[in-house]
Amino acid sequence: MIQLAGDLWVGSRDDVKDGEYTRASIGGILNVAPDLRGYYGWPAIEYAQVGLVDGPGNEVSDYCAAVLELGALIRRHERVL
Repeated sequence: MIQLAGDLWVGSRDDVKDGEYTRASIGGILNVAPDLRGYYGWPAIEYAQVGLVDGPGNEVSDYCAAVLELGALIRRHERVL
């Protein structure tokens, strides 16, 4: 995982599988992968998903949805992945 700003982290599914998110005290996860669906039952974690594709092909509304969801998670949790 990489810390972008004080409370915002970027990582992969492997970081979550390895439990890295618990060591960083992550309270919310925003999944932007279009092909990794579902909540995996992480304890005490708020999970949201807005699928985006790499490169061209996303609608402006998809980007807006991701930004709005990220903002909501940041307001509710100290640290977000």
